[in-house]
Amino acid sequence: MKKMKIFDVAIVGAGPAGSSAAILLGKKGNTVALFDKKAFPRNKICGDGITYKAKSDLSKLGVLEEIESLDPFKLNGYTLVFSDNSSLKFESGNKNDFPAYIISRNEFDNILLKKAMEYSSVEFFPNEEIKNILPDNNGIFSKSNHKYYSKTIIDASGYLSVLGRHNRDNEKNALAIRAYYEGMENLDKTMEIYFTDTVLPGYFWIFPTSKTSANVGCGTFVNIIGKRSISLKNLLNDFIKNHPIASKKFKSAKLSGFMEGGKIPLAFGDFNWSRVKKNLICIGDAGGFVNPITAEGISYAIKTGIIAAETISNGLEKNKHSEKDLKQFDALWKKEFTDQFKVGDIYTKGITKELINNYFISAFDKSLDSKDLSNPAKIYEYLVKLKVISKSF
Repeated sequence: MKKMKIFDVAIVGAGPAGSSAAILLGKKGNTVALFDKKAFPRNKICGDGITYKAKSDLSKLGVLEEIESLDPFKLNGYTLVFSDNSSLKFESGNKNDFPAYIISRNEFDNILLKKAMEYSSVEFFPNEEIKNILPDNNGIFSKSNHKYYSKTIIDASGYLSVLGRHNRDNEKNALAIRAYYEGMENLDKTMEIYFTDTVLPGYFWIFPTSKTSANVGCGTFVNIIGKRSISLKNLLNDFIKNHPIASKKFKSAKLSGFMEGGKIPLAFGDFNWSRVKKNLICIGDAGGFVNPITAEGISYAIKTGIIAAETISNGLEKNKHSEKDLKQFDALWKKEFTDQFKVGDIYTKGITKELINNYFISAFDKSLDSKDLSNPAKIYEYLVKLKVISKSF
């Protein structure tokens, strides 16, 4: 009789979170079953910005050199354009210091997956969509009714969180769409972010992928889209054709491919909930690890993948992988992210549309140097400025 194989870890989802965890677990010699419902490389809807925060972690994972070898387009700053068409630009003075790489997710994710597959203890199961956890939490089973047994489980399946099955509050989650355009003009090496009344408290973006091409998109809260009967596709087309500044960049531009969208789980309000249940850890978008101000999630996915791998690997060395043992993951991510996620409440609570509009009228008026943090519009002003200055986009 064939002996049943039991993996140390089953990881559902081979995006940045799942593959990052698989790399470090494989490096430690832990046996890993890594699943994804698609084969790689595959298309992934994203803004494609890999922020500077991920750089040290990419080095730790051993993939930074390969990413650099692809010569990804590097952005050296940010340009913010406000609803009164005033703008604010921050650029790094050091040519080797840049806030973001722009690299397509199908390339980036494939690099991480290939790195994980370098370890013989990691097995990849493409085109295998996972359905649920086995009754005794001793593994998972797929839609094709295959059973895979494991000591621990990681849910890295994205927004839908197929195993954690978290409720998604429309007031705390965003919807965004993006498209690629070629033949653009007047692009520089900054991430361009445009604020307009039509998407507040969201934004439009132009992230150059070369001197003449860009990832272009927009997003805002799901509940706002419903209340205002917004079509993001129509808003983005209008932005491209009619925005007084941005439209000039699209004079000869052509759409490459299609406009595509997806939901984003922002870390608002009750972000402090435990991502651990029995022997399951939720990471990346599956755990709601997305910056509440910028909706950036890749660096958080990588970091949570690393933290989960280290937590599990340390436990496996001592044969400790109970819920109590895995709770160390909660302690570690809270230490890492709590201060960043708390700003989401400042951004949303008590700030009305009128106050936001007033902010855009006077945000950079030199007469408003008073640090009056009782004024929500002023809080928002400092928040946006500080986020750019500190490079925490």
